[in-house]
Amino acid sequence: MKAIKKILFLIFLPGFLKAESLVNCGGPNQPCQACDLLQVFKNLIDLLLFSIIPLLAAIIIAWGAFRSLLGMAQGKVEEWKRGKEVLTAVIIGIFIIYSAYALVSLFFNMIGVTSFGGWDPKNWMQINCGNS
Repeated sequence: MKAIKKILFLIFLPGFLKAESLVNCGGPNQPCQACDLLQVFKNLIDLLLFSIIPLLAAIIIAWGAFRSLLGMAQGKVEEWKRGKEVLTAVIIGIFIIYSAYALVSLFFNMIGVTSFGGWDPKNWMQINCGNS
């Protein structure tokens, strides 16, 4: 039964995480360029920030809450404190990650650097390689 769960997990996880769209080049009519490396990097960051991190955060929050509630129900103060520490750490971590993303976006929007090589700092999270 565990093997079936693992196989189903491995089959459906990439579709859920949109991992198939990491590389947008390499077909017969679409050769890869140097700019596509930036696109792959951007797609990887988007996959991490908007698919993997929220999923992991939800799982860890549920685990921390379960641990905290179980510790409280059993009267184990130490387990309750550990669950509370997990919840606090996840919330602080999520805040740091998304604050950094917002600060980088704000920085590039405020400095107004001119566009070059298919990269526009005003829309820094969008890369135009000219082949899409």
